[in-house]
Amino acid sequence: MDSNYNFTVIFNNWDAHKIQVRTSRNAVTWEPIVTLAQESNSQYLRDPQIAVDGAGRVTGIWEAYDTGGDVAMVVSRSSTNPGAWTDATTLFGGDAGQARIAATESGLTTVTAFSDFSDIEIQSRSSQDGGAWTTAVGHGTGNGDAPNVSVVGSNTVVITWINEVEGENGLFASSSEDGVEWTSRQPLDVDFQQSWENVAKVIADSAGNLTAVWMRDYTVDLDYPYYRVTASTSSDGVTWSEPIELAGTSSYSVNAVVSPQCQVTALYELSDGTENTVQSRTLDNGGCKSGGNHHGGGSASEKLAFTGANDAALTSVMFAGLALLVAGGVVLRLRASRG
Repeated sequence: MDSNYNFTVIFNNWDAHKIQVRTSRNAVTWEPIVTLAQESNSQYLRDPQIAVDGAGRVTGIWEAYDTGGDVAMVVSRSSTNPGAWTDATTLFGGDAGQARIAATESGLTTVTAFSDFSDIEIQSRSSQDGGAWTTAVGHGTGNGDAPNVSVVGSNTVVITWINEVEGENGLFASSSEDGVEWTSRQPLDVDFQQSWENVAKVIADSAGNLTAVWMRDYTVDLDYPYYRVTASTSSDGVTWSEPIELAGTSSYSVNAVVSPQCQVTALYELSDGTENTVQSRTLDNGGCKSGGNHHGGGSASEKLAFTGANDAALTSVMFAGLALLVAGGVVLRLRASRG
């Protein structure tokens, strides 16, 4: 949803073998379907996503694979007017996937993805105000996994990813205000295993403080991993607090929101081996405290002190049902419980 309350939904029409969008000015009456991409005998499409910037520019991305499995691309198209879309642009090639997209109020759109087209597998490309996409920027030192991009403030994006190089294994973050110059990569968590499906999420409060949440594999068993929701905070986007686990047993499907009072609440699925419940934990930070410039110096924010875990009956009602990827705001998806 853009600032004028125009809605855009992107979806994969499996029956028609197309990536398509629909727009609406009131979320009741919808314009005709527009096709962004059509599958062919040699290529199939999947994983559409969408983001909108402060000017109402909507950008959709999806992954295109050839039927032989030798080439995978991440493709984008953008629109400032409902129904009028630019030509398709290939952003990444070389067995590319795991793409994520985010857009800022200031007009910066950033896409990150895994691509083995170069030695540095986690890459990003950005576009300012609908202009040309930057050349690919590599993040990490190689053998990367689980990229994600998040918006903090009005003009900053933060990319997180897993580095799996011996001696430099862990979860890292880097931020940028233009998609070209990036801060040096900073470790959030080191020497742990993580599934590529479980990307880290970063959110910012109104004072500019960041909170990252992710799922740590505490079994170090790639065949049968078990995760615990973990969190860390930063006042400047450079130095991060010591990670703490929010749940002492297996937990999944983490999401987070921040209130106007700067309290961060994490929502996750908890399994005790016999049943699964949805719980939440809230960071009791004593209200908004300024974190200063994201790109400046400074020390890590105070150690996390979460309130007790709560069965999130009311919270789950708030978040459930948002399965579609809709342009704007924070979109939370609550996955079905594990059996």
